[in-house]
Amino acid sequence: MPENELDMGDTLGLIYGIVGCLTIVFGLSLAGYWVEFAQYIELSGFWAIVLSLTNTEIAIASLMFGAIYILTGMLVWRRYKLGKVMATIIGAFAIFVFPIGTFAIAFPTFYILYMGKLKGEWKKELDLD
Repeated sequence: MPENELDMGDTLGLIYGIVGCLTIVFGLSLAGYWVEFAQYIELSGFWAIVLSLTNTEIAIASLMFGAIYILTGMLVWRRYKLGKVMATIIGAFAIFVFPIGTFAIAFPTFYILYMGKLKGEWKKELDLD
């Protein structure tokens, strides 16, 4: 394939990069409204813990998730095996985030990684030395 053409793996890397940027932007911009939203809902158990988070905790969580998405996108773009593993794990969790996570992340991830032409392209190992 010519060097300047995008294939499906590059597209998947772009999807993860865009989702990561949107997670950071929307997470930081909406963190201030979280406490106002949470005061109108009275739930118990897991949702009581989630809804009791502060603005700072929401902002930090959105930065962390956004950075993980961007890192995964970069590793998938460059065809590292760790990128495939990270994308698979994120895609497995994204199935339960219906409808956006399922259609924007999970379906493209599993289709491109396991049913597309990218099965044999994951040859790079991440060298941490």
